[in-house]
Amino acid sequence: MSPAAGQSLNRTSKSYLEAHECYTVELHVEAPDATRQYKVWHKATTYMSVVLEETSNLVDRLRVGDRLKIKYFETDQAVPSEYLETEILNIKKRDQGRLKGQYLLDLQIREPQH
Repeated sequence: MSPAAGQSLNRTSKSYLEAHECYTVELHVEAPDATRQYKVWHKATTYMSVVLEETSNLVDRLRVGDRLKIKYFETDQAVPSEYLETEILNIKKRDQGRLKGQYLLDLQIREPQH
């Protein structure tokens, strides 16, 4: 992930997390029953995508550009989960294929939260 202008990131910390190191994210939006865990569907070096069901109550509450504190779980379950500030890059509804009727939520980690 690329740091913002003027920032440097410690490549050994999770703040420089690449998508292949993460397998589950937990989204929470200020609403009743709005915390859920989602498996990472697509992984790239600078972003990852998760699938939201068409009926998810999160879809209407999320906007491109929103920054959320998202909880990340690594594939190595011995590594503790961590909350990281994450930006929503894209929200797109799939109209064909295996994901027809579902939403892909593209996420990019911005900076660590401690």
